[in-house]
Amino acid sequence: MFRLIGTRRYTSKSIPEFLRRNYSKKLKQLLSYKRNKVVSIDTKAEEIFIEMHNGNEKSLVGVNSSIRAWANRKPGFILRIAGIGQAFLFLH
Repeated sequence: MFRLIGTRRYTSKSIPEFLRRNYSKKLKQLLSYKRNKVVSIDTKAEEIFIEMHNGNEKSLVGVNSSIRAWANRKPGFILRIAGIGQAFLFLH
């Protein structure tokens, strides 16, 4: 898991132009999307989320106790990022 630590470089390879264009197009579509839509997760995803949330909660009195205020927000951040990712996948 930590194999890359200490080996990463600040500079990296350029992102190919076709990927830049596609990302830009999708981002513009996402930002212009006018509808309000409720996003839900299926049962398996909810089980995984609850397990992650409970593990995060335990870490607030252990490993993450010094950053409790920030670490407490992690589950919500994860759901928001997942929702944005889903929106990107289903843009037409």
